[in-house]
Amino acid sequence: MPTHLYYREATPFAFDPEGIWSTLPATASCLSGVLLAQWLQTEHSLAHKLRGLLLTGVIAVWLAELWHFSLPINKSLWTPSFVLLSTGYCAIALAACTWLSDIKRWRRWSAPFVVFGANAILFYMLAGIVARALVMVPVGDGLLKGWLFSQIFQPLFGDLNGSLAFALVFLGLSYLFMHWCYRKGYIFKV
Repeated sequence: MPTHLYYREATPFAFDPEGIWSTLPATASCLSGVLLAQWLQTEHSLAHKLRGLLLTGVIAVWLAELWHFSLPINKSLWTPSFVLLSTGYCAIALAACTWLSDIKRWRRWSAPFVVFGANAILFYMLAGIVARALVMVPVGDGLLKGWLFSQIFQPLFGDLNGSLAFALVFLGLSYLFMHWCYRKGYIFKV
């Protein structure tokens, strides 16, 4: 679709900067998550799994940083070096979260992840509907989103922090609704 492509001012031709050469690394990124999940499901002890995740993560980050000299880390193009770097950091973060929740038994911090994760499809739909409604509902001379920002968030927090506060308030209100759904057992599944 032409509306999903990029345009250069000098030429009328649309182009796709990612194309097939970033689709392959994006697929590899997805598969790396599958492989990490499969590693967690093996029969090894939890301590062994965590050491494996941590070692994999550190090696992947190190290799990505070395690879950066010949193939720059670039998220926009989804370069293979970016895939390796993001996979490495994800493996390290997964090891840390698993260590905190399953070994140290510190679980209260993870409650929002459980609530949003149990009903991720509903949250995705809710976010899309609310985002669409905010730019469709007219208020005064503009739209509801602009009115909320200019009348509440920008005067209280400024431009940048107002935008952050807007997002955090949306996230907080979404969490309250999602927590209510979670407690009532309303889980949207496909």
